[in-house]
Amino acid sequence: MMKKFILCSAIALSLSAHAGPEEHREAQKCYVLTATDAKRATENVPTELCIETVNIDTASEKIYIYTYFFNRFFENVQLNSLTRKNEEASIFKSSGPFYFTEDEQNGQLEKLSVVVSGKIDNQGAADAADLKVEVKQDRRYNPHSAINSTIYQYQLQ
Repeated sequence: MMKKFILCSAIALSLSAHAGPEEHREAQKCYVLTATDAKRATENVPTELCIETVNIDTASEKIYIYTYFFNRFFENVQLNSLTRKNEEASIFKSSGPFYFTEDEQNGQLEKLSVVVSGKIDNQGAADAADLKVEVKQDRRYNPHSAINSTIYQYQLQ
């Protein structure tokens, strides 16, 4: 009987140690396109981006953005700048591409990059609810045209 109790307790503890999607959804801070940008966004621009944690290793200057549902948008994000604001905080800016397509026959191109900036504390952690989140879209419509850039703004939901 005691073995059965210990086995059941171990199983219950291991199951509770792994958070499910519901717990992650509650832990994330979600940013949605502003109303103005939602009207003009193209099909590849995400309408929502959610972030659970942002940490920067200041020694190696690497950024780690964790999100349970939206990893593909943040896989290639790299730290662009890190500036000390005062004794308690630093300001950072990061970006990385998440979508690229090019049609060589007619010269069309589209590239989307996510841009995340904000403030980190002395431990390198940012408040996921206090970030500036944008998506930069670079497009070219034919081989003779210049690349047009558009910035889409997101706001905390």
